[in-house]
Amino acid sequence: MKRYPAKISLLFLTLAFFISCDAVKRVSSDELLLTENTIFLNGKKIKESRIYNQLYQEPNAKLLGTPLRLHFYNLAKKNPDSAFQTWLYKKPNRIKRLENIYSQKQVNKLEEAYIDLNNWIKKTGEAPVVIDEELTKKVEKPTSSLVL
Repeated sequence: MKRYPAKISLLFLTLAFFISCDAVKRVSSDELLLTENTIFLNGKKIKESRIYNQLYQEPNAKLLGTPLRLHFYNLAKKNPDSAFQTWLYKKPNRIKRLENIYSQKQVNKLEEAYIDLNNWIKKTGEAPVVIDEELTKKVEKPTSSLVL
């Protein structure tokens, strides 16, 4: 019974960590992250799913109000090969130390594994959905032609 509070607090700390992460890390300053779709008809908010199914852009999926897959995507490096090389040569003796422990081929495989892990994180995560004005205009219709 003593382990449950520790597990629960670890879960909350992990959740708090993900919530505090910056979701717009990969969105440039001139773009906006799509967080919610709202449709109004004659000044009233519509909640019919058949109308929302016609939208071209959907916001990032959320779990417990947090876009976890977006945060996971943000963990990946933009240029994993150069990031690994920067890490490798950051300290002058790191490459020598690694080559003393491993062969040059194993160090190369370590770099490949790092790049593969980074690509897997990108595939598993979800890229940020940025508001696209063209797609928004594509959905807009005059209210007289919209049939409910």
